[in-house]
Amino acid sequence: VRAGCVDMTFICDFKLVKEAFSKIECTDRPHWEPFHFLTDGKESGVIMTNGQHWQNARRFLLRNLRDLGMGKSYLEVPIQEEAQMLVNDFRKYDGKAVPLPNSINIAVLNVIWQLVASRRYELDDKDITSFIALIKSFQEDTSAFILPIFFPILNYLPRFLTRKLFRFDIIDKVKQNALGL
Repeated sequence: VRAGCVDMTFICDFKLVKEAFSKIECTDRPHWEPFHFLTDGKESGVIMTNGQHWQNARRFLLRNLRDLGMGKSYLEVPIQEEAQMLVNDFRKYDGKAVPLPNSINIAVLNVIWQLVASRRYELDDKDITSFIALIKSFQEDTSAFILPIFFPILNYLPRFLTRKLFRFDIIDKVKQNALGL
């Protein structure tokens, strides 16, 4: 399938997907210029990297998460506790139709956070709730952010214009808040 100037391949068979991802030729990620604004042009982490750097970061992450307890039974208790707190949080909606509450995101974050830092947030914590609201705003307001991926000519617009058009002010807020948590 061609989207803009990007060729995409969709694999819908489980066996073929498993086979494809076991080959080194399918492990690289596309170089998408707009996403480099998130990391100020540096390769960092697991999400915004590619090639050997990505493979090393992924291997390091998985090894350390396993060492911390990912996939081990001792995480069952924190998961059950978060699930119980989530059920209690849902009870306050008492059968009303509401959008999915932030408490779902916070509960998932808490399981990961307990694994990594032995810390959790209350489901109504103001700091984490405002951070999640900022992330949602980022997701909703920056849909134009991906346009340069499909229409690379947009990469040649002046920086001040792209920052305004693609709402990079929100990206800056997300980065600042992430550092403050």
